[in-house]
Amino acid sequence: MIKRCLACCLVFALFFCFVTPVFAETESSESSSSMASSQPESTIESNSSSEQTSSSLESSSSQLSSTVASSSQQSFQNSTTTSILDRSSSQKEPVSNSGGFDGFENQDEAGFHWDDQMTAALNRASTWLGLNEKDETYLIVTGVCGTTTDVATATKMKQKIVERNGEYHQAFLLEQDILSLVFSGLNPKDFQGLDLIQVLYQYPDLPTEGVYSMAFALIAYDSNDYSLSRNARNSRKRLVNWLLESQNEDGSFGMPGSEIRDTATVLTALSNYVDQKEVSDAVRKGLVYLQDTQNKDGDFLQDGIAYSENLSYVMIALNSLGISVNDSRFAQNHQNLMDRLLAYQGSDGGFSVQIGEESTVRSTGQAILAMVATQHQINPYIQQNNLNYQSSSEGQSDGMSIQWIIAVVVAVLMIVGIVVVIYNRKKKLRKLQQLETEKEETKK
Repeated sequence: MIKRCLACCLVFALFFCFVTPVFAETESSESSSSMASSQPESTIESNSSSEQTSSSLESSSSQLSSTVASSSQQSFQNSTTTSILDRSSSQKEPVSNSGGFDGFENQDEAGFHWDDQMTAALNRASTWLGLNEKDETYLIVTGVCGTTTDVATATKMKQKIVERNGEYHQAFLLEQDILSLVFSGLNPKDFQGLDLIQVLYQYPDLPTEGVYSMAFALIAYDSNDYSLSRNARNSRKRLVNWLLESQNEDGSFGMPGSEIRDTATVLTALSNYVDQKEVSDAVRKGLVYLQDTQNKDGDFLQDGIAYSENLSYVMIALNSLGISVNDSRFAQNHQNLMDRLLAYQGSDGGFSVQIGEESTVRSTGQAILAMVATQHQINPYIQQNNLNYQSSSEGQSDGMSIQWIIAVVVAVLMIVGIVVVIYNRKKKLRKLQQLETEKEETKK
């Protein structure tokens, strides 16, 4: 019986020591292979040599040219055109639901129809953007749009994040890096051992950077519904409160000179929180402000000047709130906002800051985001289907450590069992010898 128990323990220990780790590695490899087409994961290990780091970055980035499109397009497969009012809040922090987004319901009497001409315009803009200089929003735009990106741009982005090592002098740069990773299918909570979400929610003095940065912090959290620590310095609740406190009397947000951009971005960020009465009130006031800044051509004037980027920002905000670009309060001169935006597209496919000027990367990128938001009537910065990242190399290491701990415990128990058996046998032998000795003495 004892021998059988020992044999079982031995087999059990061998299984955990050798079979289980091998199986885990195989499973990890299969998982990585199966997800490579939709959710690439950073598996770059930290090296002291910059050459090794660069080589590792290039290797992992080589997958992005084929995976960004499939990862992003997957997020739109089941997207709907229902108003944000019909969507349930999915935030991790409990919020008040004392009121809805009342008083500014969708007034799309005619109905908005996305047509082939708009698809062609979007494709031309994406092509133009890929052929020109890449700015800091390039990976976000291509990821949202579902188009392929080049390996060099992805490698450069990842190298920058590695070099920063979690140290940012501006929170907005951090927010852009987070969104670039998200829309490249990578995990900002575990990239090269860095948790950029944690860096953001503990970032000092975030409100001093202004409403634009605070709004994008909220957008970064909600881009893939990331959970925050309870002791987060910049929690969702605090960000929402800070944004509400920053609203001006006329309904705008931000400092003079950038109110339209800032107001539209804040409305986009707050679109997930309109089930709170104070938020819905602020959003309604912000929408009224945007109405007041619009001219008869459909443009949104900043200091009396029309810019295409302002139009793009407003379109993103409206779609995030479930308001159609065909809404009668924003449709002007028998054309909707989409029609007006296309007036800024040049013959080269890019979009200009003002009609008739040369196309710019910034204006084209914003126009693409506005077009995608309009096509699917969504907040383009939010993944429609949350990305489930595979375990990183660090996470696999943790899992392997647990397995080895179990194996060591089993091995120790087996050794203790053997020692006990040996001790008992020796004890039994000593007793037998003592009995034999006593028998011999009795005979004498």
